[in-house]
Amino acid sequence: MELLNRVTIEQQVAILAEIGITVNDGVAVDDLIEFEDREKLELQPYAGLVEALGCEIEREPFTPKCNRLWMCDYERIEDHGD
Repeated sequence: MELLNRVTIEQQVAILAEIGITVNDGVAVDDLIEFEDREKLELQPYAGLVEALGCEIEREPFTPKCNRLWMCDYERIEDHGD
């Protein structure tokens, strides 16, 4: 039953692109699955991928994965005024 609900990363990216949420040039699938297992992202589609798209790539040039989404990293907030 689980395989019937699976939506590949590539399918999710294509569907999100239809509504204007596009992956920036130079971002690879490996960048999207860097922090979450591909199988989990495919069995629970969109939520994890949208979160991943809101982050920067974890390699040079450390640019956003998507210009339409932004993820606030609460670990960067340490003190008053941050």
